[in-house]
Amino acid sequence: MSTEYVIAEIERFLTSDENAVLCISGAWGVGKTFTWRKIVQEIGSDKKIKAESYSYVSLFGLKTYEEVKREIFRKTVSTTEPLRKSDEETVSGQLSKVFDGIKGNLGAFGAVFGNKGSAVSSLLEELSFAAIRNRLICFDDLERAGADISIKDVLGLAHYLNEERDCKVVILLNDDKFDDEQDHNAFREQFEKVVHSNVVFAPSPDEALGIALEVDGVAREQIRKVMKAVSCNNIRIIKKIERIYNLCLIEDHPDHEKRQFAHTIAVAAYLRFGVSDTGALQGLRSFNTFSFVNDGEEQEKDWVQQVKAAGYLATDDVDLLLIDAVEKGYVEEAKLERALEDSRKHRILHGLENEFSKAWESFHSNLRHEPADIVSTLSEAMKSMPEAISPSNASGTLNLMDELGFEDAANDAAKVYFAERDFDFRQLEDDHFLWLEGRANPRFQAEVDRLKDTFVDNRRPSDIIKKMTEDSGWGRRDIQLLNTLNVQQLVTMIDELEGEDLTRNLRFLRTFVGSQDDQYQPFGERLQAAFVEISHRSPSVEKKLRAERLLPREDAN
Repeated sequence: MSTEYVIAEIERFLTSDENAVLCISGAWGVGKTFTWRKIVQEIGSDKKIKAESYSYVSLFGLKTYEEVKREIFRKTVSTTEPLRKSDEETVSGQLSKVFDGIKGNLGAFGAVFGNKGSAVSSLLEELSFAAIRNRLICFDDLERAGADISIKDVLGLAHYLNEERDCKVVILLNDDKFDDEQDHNAFREQFEKVVHSNVVFAPSPDEALGIALEVDGVAREQIRKVMKAVSCNNIRIIKKIERIYNLCLIEDHPDHEKRQFAHTIAVAAYLRFGVSDTGALQGLRSFNTFSFVNDGEEQEKDWVQQVKAAGYLATDDVDLLLIDAVEKGYVEEAKLERALEDSRKHRILHGLENEFSKAWESFHSNLRHEPADIVSTLSEAMKSMPEAISPSNASGTLNLMDELGFEDAANDAAKVYFAERDFDFRQLEDDHFLWLEGRANPRFQAEVDRLKDTFVDNRRPSDIIKKMTEDSGWGRRDIQLLNTLNVQQLVTMIDELEGEDLTRNLRFLRTFVGSQDDQYQPFGERLQAAFVEISHRSPSVEKKLRAERLLPREDAN
């Protein structure tokens, strides 16, 4: 049913002199309540509702039929302020009207009941309900009423209020979510008898956004793009997206950051609240649009296809924090600010690298360049934007300068580049692209050698062992450091492993005890000697180490 028609029917219902029962049905989250409240607020503030007072009653959490009747009275407000929360003032105003109607009979009531407070209370409840006339009443969450509240009774109440008390009654209903089939059948049986008009609220994604979304600009366009791509018209999800997006606006963000916020939050919120696959949101954390190409099982998952349709490419550090915000309902501002700062630096470096690339393009793209001009441009780039130039690109640039006969310029550029980059030799040694096909400029090898001579590995051996145990693996430099330790240093290291993970760490160290591999043997031999020394502390210590097979085997007699 057209959303335009639904809205027109609600407006007609509110402004008409006719007292009727209107049912607004639709799927969960499409915005029945939101739309109703929005329309009743607009028409009420214009004083066009044909009723003097208004009661909104959610049946969620109500346990008895009597509670429903009490809520109608307690939630009464003026139709000119339909979204006002009921309070002492509104309740007091309603009670005054009740007492004005019965004040002539209060003496008689007192004579009958005396001090029996409960009886008086019951009477007042009946009198309060009797005062409900010519009212607009909205019953919401009918399918979520307590077990002791009969659907038949609620519909009967709606019929009674309409027929006998001249009330306009509206029922907001998700009739696909009845917990009990009997309730569903009871509703259908009574429906035709009670309801005068039934409209089905099923907005398109564009209509849902038009109704609910208040953010504008690039964020609105990104959210619209996602909602259309996944065919989502759920206004509750849209409002959750909007809320988290607004929380993320911790400063005056440029448009590209607003686009990322809106796009990622929209995709994450849809996966969190709109799909049944509970692993979808976790999957988004490591998502890369190319990562599923060779994985048939993952490729077939609906959520993967929807994420791709929404134009989501890959998750970065900023996206991870946005996904966290959707899952937790709040934003860790300090972490988001740090991630954004790192992202901004990366964008700047990427832009500078593009400038560096243009200098190389001038060398490759024409045959009229002057070598001195090319060298000057590349040398200036290496000195002015060293952070933007990778070691492999810098090496290639130095090679070109050497080949063109500008060694002094290459030396000068290399000196500034290394001083500004402040490398750890391990970064350079582990750079596969730098050493590919033996093309590394000799100045890089010289820099690695210089850094090695001054390098001190200050890591604690016990921390290395803990990480090796946790990762079930190690690197070449881990073993290099452990191979430098003498027996007494290894005893200290082992003592520092005490704690709840001691046994796990000891069993990991068993890997090296007695190893015949050349790279592990020095460490393994001294490690066993350290365990022998520790075993002399007490029989119980020796027993534990022997049980873990960390001591030499006893001679068989």
